[in-house]
Amino acid sequence: MIYPLPYKFENTEKLNVTEWFKGDTAPELEGWYERSFSDGLYINYWNGIVWTAYINGDPHWRQVGSYPTWRGLKEDYKISNLEMAMLLAEDFKNSISRDKG
Repeated sequence: MIYPLPYKFENTEKLNVTEWFKGDTAPELEGWYERSFSDGLYINYWNGIVWTAYINGDPHWRQVGSYPTWRGLKEDYKISNLEMAMLLAEDFKNSISRDKG
């Protein structure tokens, strides 16, 4: 089983990640996964049908066949309530900055 990353967790060096999978192979579980594009690594959401940049977002436009590759975790990662609160607060702060800009 391949597990998703904790909510938008971007520091994957500290996690037990899997090898890279081709983009035409879908994850079994919904959640956040790291994806390798030609211009860098990004965290995208797999909703069980399509890749999106956000939960309940539009389908990600850069999905073509086996591009890009993706990876997840070899074991389930349990995130603490404090870690989740910090990530959500950062997301909220960033969304306010985007709305003002």
